[in-house]
Amino acid sequence: MTGGAGRRSGLLLLGLLLTGWALVAAEPSVLLGVVGAALWAIGLARHASAVLRATSACGSAAVRRHRHRRASRSRVLRQLDPDAPGRTRARAPSGLLPAV
Repeated sequence: MTGGAGRRSGLLLLGLLLTGWALVAAEPSVLLGVVGAALWAIGLARHASAVLRATSACGSAAVRRHRHRRASRSRVLRQLDPDAPGRTRARAPSGLLPAV
């Protein structure tokens, strides 16, 4: 399900369950406990999904370490070699420009 449709159907299901529970149990404290537990479960699920999304996007630590080492090695070589591809050399100024 997409985010909006899944959220709507989840809230609808939660509302139906809470309404049914309220009709069966006349105790307000039970209803309050159920609502609190449902809100806690929703918050926990949202937090877990956000953490999983963030960690899966980064890749494993070994892959990131390898990329970092490879990039740092290539950067150092490029900084040390003035004739490396992509590096421009400073040019000395030429003679005076002719008057127009």
